[in-house]
Amino acid sequence: MKIGGIGAGAVGSVCLLSSVLRGIARETVVVNRNLKRAKAVVTDLQYDAALSLSRSATEITRT
Repeated sequence: MKIGGIGAGAVGSVCLLSSVLRGIARETVVVNRNLKRAKAVVTDLQYDAALSLSRSATEITRT
């Protein structure tokens, strides 16, 4: 299953982090206007994915 988060703010990143730690999805997609913020959230998710069942974190940015 793939989970996508629209917005990499406080609520969006915590929701994605929770889904990664619970192992709900095998792939996580982050959608955000700010590329730097999206990359930071993806990096955090990748570190956390090593501790869970989730395998990858992917970023998609909107310009």
